[in-house]
Amino acid sequence: MLKDENIGFLIGRVRRGLRREFDNKFTHKDITPAQYDLISRLWRKDGLYMTELSKGIYKDGPTVTGLVDRLEKKKLLVRKKDNKDRRAIRIFLTKKGKDLKGELSKLADEILKKAIRDIAPHEMDKLKILLNTIGTNLEK
Repeated sequence: MLKDENIGFLIGRVRRGLRREFDNKFTHKDITPAQYDLISRLWRKDGLYMTELSKGIYKDGPTVTGLVDRLEKKKLLVRKKDNKDRRAIRIFLTKKGKDLKGELSKLADEILKKAIRDIAPHEMDKLKILLNTIGTNLEK
């Protein structure tokens, strides 16, 4: 049975557990969970604008700027001015950033498999719908 029926507590507990697992698995790669979120967004679509990254990982502009600064220092990505609008900055992965995809994706998959190991696929589908609904409700 559930230790607590408060949905906020339960979601927080899951978030803390996932964070702990990601921290443990990614420490040797010197990548934080937030940095992984940003890099994985760029694996899906490289050359995103800062605002697109911000929306994509649900972080504010200054937080994304800090993440980009740290990842740029690690030589995992670069900033480039947009060809059409010089004021706009696009973010691109370097070869080093692209090369992390296989290993980091494998580690992330291991964590998520551990987290959902006793949940049937149809239950996962329902959970995703419910969590998306909660997130959408909170964004209104």
